[in-house]
Amino acid sequence: MKSHRVWSGRRGRRRQPLVSRPESNAAPQYRAGSRGEKVAEAQAERVKGGENRQALLDEILTIVLGPGIGDEQIGSMLRTNIGMERMRAAWAERRERLPRDHGQLSMLDASMSCLRQFAPGVHAAVQFAGGPGTEQLLQAVPMLAGL
Repeated sequence: MKSHRVWSGRRGRRRQPLVSRPESNAAPQYRAGSRGEKVAEAQAERVKGGENRQALLDEILTIVLGPGIGDEQIGSMLRTNIGMERMRAAWAERRERLPRDHGQLSMLDASMSCLRQFAPGVHAAVQFAGGPGTEQLLQAVPMLAGL
């Protein structure tokens, strides 16, 4: 399998690979402890937990969409072929749906204490300037310093 490398380094220095990324459909690889890695791990856990529910849904849909099964027979077939215990167990294992951002904002919120720790030093060390049309943005910089 071919892989692509993302390189880091300044001119004149030896460049080191940051990430080795397999081609096409393979999942991206992240640095240890990165936000991307945490999101990927959380999604993998959700997938593992959803396999049984997906199999159950497939069986339910086979019965519900069966061409020779009348509407009045569906309920009894679900109870006998699948079983109430299995359906109740699947209902008990349900999880809250992920927000549209797949949990990115909640992880950003969790890292705000780190941001608050280092932001004042960065703000003091960096001078902000902008071109035409950036006046409102530049007015926001002192407000951020106050936070």
